[in-house]
Amino acid sequence: MPHRSIAGNWIGLTDRSTALFHSGGIDRALPERRQFSPADLMPRGSLMLEAEVSALERPGVLLAYHHHHPWERGLSLHALPEGGIALVVTQGDRVSHTVVHHGQNGQDHRLRITYVWDAPAQSGHLSVHVLGTEQHVLHPVKAPIPLSLGDMQKAFSSHLSAQSRTHGVIFAALSDGAQPVGCLPSLAPDVPVSTATGYRPLHSLKRGDMVRTTGGELVPVLANLSCRMPARASLHPIRLRAPYFGLQRDISVAADQRLCASGSDVEFLFGAPTVLLPAQHLLTGGFAYLPRAGLTQTWHQLLLPRNEPLLAAGARVQSLYLGRRRRQADHIAASVFAGLDRSRLPEHARPAFPVLRAYEAITLLQHRAA
Repeated sequence: MPHRSIAGNWIGLTDRSTALFHSGGIDRALPERRQFSPADLMPRGSLMLEAEVSALERPGVLLAYHHHHPWERGLSLHALPEGGIALVVTQGDRVSHTVVHHGQNGQDHRLRITYVWDAPAQSGHLSVHVLGTEQHVLHPVKAPIPLSLGDMQKAFSSHLSAQSRTHGVIFAALSDGAQPVGCLPSLAPDVPVSTATGYRPLHSLKRGDMVRTTGGELVPVLANLSCRMPARASLHPIRLRAPYFGLQRDISVAADQRLCASGSDVEFLFGAPTVLLPAQHLLTGGFAYLPRAGLTQTWHQLLLPRNEPLLAAGARVQSLYLGRRRRQADHIAASVFAGLDRSRLPEHARPAFPVLRAYEAITLLQHRAA
């Protein structure tokens, strides 16, 4: 299983303070010189947004546009009261309608919603990931309608609309290629990982290298997965501070990267020898902070045989959790595992340790800070 990354540039990004579009990639310093028309179509691409969705009594508009000239075309994403997402794409007399039910009815939740289309291949999908959980729903979109590059340029050249912000949208991003969905890598490329020959930068590791687990065992790397994502919301780097949690130096991780925490206080508070602590909860109490970040961020993570924890700069962190996703061919094809031999992917048992919720993490951190 070789090192794997997904092709495609992020060409649009919009939130409360950013409004960027560049057909060559938003990381380019030069401004976009070309004005695209409605007739300039995107044959393939990805439209992603993250939203903090509250319990709804009626459908809420997350993202929408509609134009009548020179022909009718539009796109809308709605959050549904019964716990779902509806996507409608219009082009002339063609209408594509897709609904995904994620099951988070009657409660607040954060979602990462991604629409991926490949018109020449007549395939696409709408993905909804309930962040902070393993819940990920994928629905096929048959014969997807290509989006207009001109319409996308217009949409991403302005900040998120008040309507989108009202319904909890944090950011939206546009790519000209198929971006991965589901579980994503969550460690910065320069994070030092303990191996058979000492610490090495994560990005330098490859299949077959031996890494040292938190129990001292040496296990083989099955794959080093990577992706480049907008550095916003759950994908914005979080800087973990040394010496907390055994860190020998500060490292950058994504919000859902989990650390292993053990000790008498853990056993006393939670009745378990070890707990998993999502990095986003460490922003309370000075254990971590949000550094300045660019527009995009590259993330890496290692796939290990049994989801063994890694030693990252001295801290115990969870490696990439696959669960039983290899049984779902469509999920694998849409993820960072695309192109790998599905029959050779491992199956990971449910994590043996509980994952702390926000209030539980605060309790532990306050106890350790006292």
